[in-house]
Amino acid sequence: MFQINCVKRITKKDHYTAYSQNSNIHSENIFFSIGCLNVITENYISTYFTPGLPYIRTIPKVTAVAGETLRLKCPVAGYPIEEIKWERSGRELPDNLRQKVLPDGTLVVSSVQKESDTGTYTCWARNKQGHSARRSGDITVIVPPKISPFTADRDLHLGERTSFTCSVTRGDQPVRISWLKDGRPLGPSERVSITNVDQFNSILMIESLSPDHNGNYSCVASNPAAEVSHMQQLVVHVPPIIEPFNFQEGLSEGMRTRTVCGVAAGDQPLTISWLKDGHSPFQLSPKSLSDTSISQLDSYSSLLSLSNLAAEHSGDYTCVAANPAAEVRYTAKLQVKDADEKHYMHESFTIRCSPIL
Repeated sequence: MFQINCVKRITKKDHYTAYSQNSNIHSENIFFSIGCLNVITENYISTYFTPGLPYIRTIPKVTAVAGETLRLKCPVAGYPIEEIKWERSGRELPDNLRQKVLPDGTLVVSSVQKESDTGTYTCWARNKQGHSARRSGDITVIVPPKISPFTADRDLHLGERTSFTCSVTRGDQPVRISWLKDGRPLGPSERVSITNVDQFNSILMIESLSPDHNGNYSCVASNPAAEVSHMQQLVVHVPPIIEPFNFQEGLSEGMRTRTVCGVAAGDQPLTISWLKDGHSPFQLSPKSLSDTSISQLDSYSSLLSLSNLAAEHSGDYTCVAANPAAEVRYTAKLQVKDADEKHYMHESFTIRCSPIL
């Protein structure tokens, strides 16, 4: 029986030579792991457990993220290992409810905290014979960024200006702040300006709002611990724009006419209505009112039809277009000549003046 300290796990494909600590015994084609010796032949593997003193390999420096769970495994070698413990500042762990040591010797720390969990931790292993080994390693806790939520004004209109301020209220340096629109980096075509006030504050400014500025804007803050973001939707309300319209000239009673109010631009939902001389419904006689109709052609246009003109149809007709951004109006005048006026226009007559005696 001889002892081998296991340092590396070897596969059958590897060619490796191991030497006993206690003799000149030398073997090739050996497969071994911590605390055991597996001798490989062509057809089978024989396992021999070999006693070995406890040994703990170097514990690398560990960086943990605040708020997350840390799992620290003790890299112990030797067989058989009776007990594995953890210490910190001379106190055996766990020493609070966030810590626990698993049966395999793994130290688990939940909800890691920078102030209380940063430090040097020592792993201690012992075998049945009372032999022990110790090794220490450092744990550093870094804090991820936290962004203070920002909002957008819900009543933003075309041509106005607005800004977003992204403030990182927590997080270890170095902190990097960047901006995205709809998940993509902002470019010169977006017509925005970004000012980094300091390492923890950045301002995105839009001088003149347009429909192109609609979208989701995200502030992204990152450091070695994590990358976090906060998104805010920006909506630019575009008021309606009414295309000019008019009535034809020379209209007389009994004729018919129509005109269309079309909205060339403006956000939905959009409503279109009509006024006559500032009133709705129109102040007309039942007969003239029956000869008047309003039809919605589509979401952006309305048709006013007068099928049998009367003198009382004369007046100012106003199209009113409204959406969440604004209400706009456009007015056209309709002049209907009565029958007598029409008759006189097509006849000639003479007026004679006589002196008064």
